[in-house]
Amino acid sequence: MNLSLGDSTSTDRNAKLVGKIEQLTGVEPRTLRQITGTGLIISKQHGAEVGAFWYLVITDIMSDNDRLELEDLSAELGAPWQSRVLEAEYSARPNPQLPGSTQSFLYTVHAEARS
Repeated sequence: MNLSLGDSTSTDRNAKLVGKIEQLTGVEPRTLRQITGTGLIISKQHGAEVGAFWYLVITDIMSDNDRLELEDLSAELGAPWQSRVLEAEYSARPNPQLPGSTQSFLYTVHAEARS
């Protein structure tokens, strides 16, 4: 999906994407797929105004298989996932969905983001 964001800078484009994601209400965003690993959650979402985007929870107990899932995400994005981050948030607490973790990052990723 190509959003009509004009010729804005990466920062402007990312801010517009974040705004559109934050405005999703009702049945949106819709979860298309979710993968839960040892220390990783990848949740692919979809919104009519923004297309596909992903929420990632990455903890300090990631396994080799979790890293392979991130490589698959990068292949799907056509670029390293780290270069498509819209937002990142750190938590110094265990993630209740990933027992054994002590800290985590929550990332919002979109194919059209530039970080």
